[in-house]
Amino acid sequence: CPQPKQGDALRRWAMKLSAARCAWLAVIVAVIVAAWVLLRKITADVSAQPVRTSAPPLSLSRLTPPFSAVALSSELHQRAENLSALLNFSAQILSTVPSSSARLLAREPVALPPDARELHSACPAQCTRNGNCNLLTGECMCGITHRGPACTTPTIPKCRLFAPPLDGATADDQSDDDVINLSGIASEMFWADMRDVRIGDRRRTHPRTRWMGVVTCECLRQSVNVFSLAEAPEPARWPSMIGITEVAMQRVLCVRSSLPTGELWEKGTIHTLGGLDWGYLPVLAWLKPFPAHAPMLLPDGLVTEEMWMTPLHPHLLRFSASERRAVPPPKAIALGELWPFTEVGAPDLRPLRECGAHQCHHAGWCATWRGERRPRCQCVSEWLSESHAMQRRSWRPAAKSSRPHCQPHPRPWQPRLYEPDSVHSAAEVSAFDLERDHFGADRWRCSQPVVPRVKGCPNECLGRGVCSFGFCHCRVGFWGLDCGMSVQRLNRTLGETARPRIYVY
Repeated sequence: CPQPKQGDALRRWAMKLSAARCAWLAVIVAVIVAAWVLLRKITADVSAQPVRTSAPPLSLSRLTPPFSAVALSSELHQRAENLSALLNFSAQILSTVPSSSARLLAREPVALPPDARELHSACPAQCTRNGNCNLLTGECMCGITHRGPACTTPTIPKCRLFAPPLDGATADDQSDDDVINLSGIASEMFWADMRDVRIGDRRRTHPRTRWMGVVTCECLRQSVNVFSLAEAPEPARWPSMIGITEVAMQRVLCVRSSLPTGELWEKGTIHTLGGLDWGYLPVLAWLKPFPAHAPMLLPDGLVTEEMWMTPLHPHLLRFSASERRAVPPPKAIALGELWPFTEVGAPDLRPLRECGAHQCHHAGWCATWRGERRPRCQCVSEWLSESHAMQRRSWRPAAKSSRPHCQPHPRPWQPRLYEPDSVHSAAEVSAFDLERDHFGADRWRCSQPVVPRVKGCPNECLGRGVCSFGFCHCRVGFWGLDCGMSVQRLNRTLGETARPRIYVY
C-alpha cells in the first residue's frame, strides 16, 4: 500500500493497516471482479442453454463467507436457468389468451383490414341508425333511448316526435326519430321543497300537481322506467326500507291517449271529441339530504300512491324490490279546477300545420289559450321552467318566447369544447342551454345546472356526432364514448411498435 503524503486526510486510517491486511483487501477485490466478469458471460449465453422445467429452490447458504469462485459460479448459473424458465412460462400463458391486450404484451401486432366498409359488415344491419358500430369488435353500442343487438328497439316509443334531420345533417348523423327529454323529472328544480315531508303534512295529504305540457301518460311512464334504471341491463338495487321523510311524491299531469306524443301533436284535437282527456300519474323519488345525491326516481309499482299518503309505519317505508305491484292506469283529473288553468283555461291543441310551415320544428305543440285567436308554438324545451313557475304561482302564457318556432340552435364545433370549463360565460351558457334543451330540459348528466356547465356528452362528441341523453351518436366510421375511435386511428396506432399502453385518470 502506498504511504500517504504528509497532511493527507486518510493518514491515520492508512497508518493502522498492516501489509497483510492490504493484501487480503486486494484478493477480495480481485474475486469480486472475476465474479462480475463470469456473470456477464453467463447471461450472454443463457439463451443457448437448455431450459429446465423445474429448478431447485434458491439457496443463499453458499454465498456466505467463506466461499469460493466455483461455488459462486454454480449459484449464478442456477439463477440464470430459473429466469429463463420463468420467461418461457410467461410466453406460454400469453399465447393462450386470445385478446388484443395479450398480443400487445407479447409484441405481436393485431392485424386489421384497412377498409372501413369491410369492417362495417361485421356489425348488425341498421346498427348505425340509432347506435354506434364498434368496427373492432362488431358490437352495436346503444344509447339510453334504444336497445337490442342492432339498437332497433326503442325504450321510450310513446315519446317519439318524428323530427326531421337538422340542416346539413344526414340520416346517419342522428336517430330515425327523436324523443322528448323528460329527464327534468329527476332534477332538483322538479323536486324543490319536497324534502322532509312528514306524516300529516299538507304536501302528503294533498299532493302537488305538476305540469309538463301536452305529453301522453304512456310517454311519462316509459320515461320514469328508463330514468329509474328499471329497464337497464343491470337495474338499480333498492333497499327493503327507506325513511319516510326521504321519499317524496308528486302528481304529474298527462294526456290519456294511446298515440305517441309526436303523432298527437301532429293531429291535434281534431280526431277527439270534447278536447283532451287529462289525467295524472304519481311519480316518486328518493331524496337524500341535499346536496349529497340527486333525486333518484322509483320504478313504477315499487311504492304506490296510497302507501306514500297513508304509510303504515311512522318512520320507515317498507317495500319489496323483487315484488313490484301492478301499475294502475292513469287517474282522471279535471284540469280546469287547477291553478292556473282556472284563469287561463285548458290549452286547445291544434294540428302542427296550423302554426306554420315550420310545424314548430317538431319540438313543441301548437295550441291556443283562452282569449287567443291565433295558435302559437309551445316549446317542450320550456316545460321544466313553466312547471316550476306554476308552483310559484308566477306563470302566465308568454306572448313571446326565446324560441318563437322552437327552432334548433346547434353550436359549431370548436377544439376548445372538450375543455372542462368551455361553458363558463353567460353567452356560452345560453348557447349551451339552447342546444342541449331542444327536446326538453336536459338534466340526465347533471340534475342541477352549474357554472361551468357539465358537458352534455364526453368531449362534446369531438364534433363527430350528435349528443342525446349523454350518448354520442357518431357518424359512420367512428365509435367510442366521444366518437374518438376510427379505423384510421387504429391502423395508425397498430402500425407503430406494439407496446403496452397505460392510461391514468
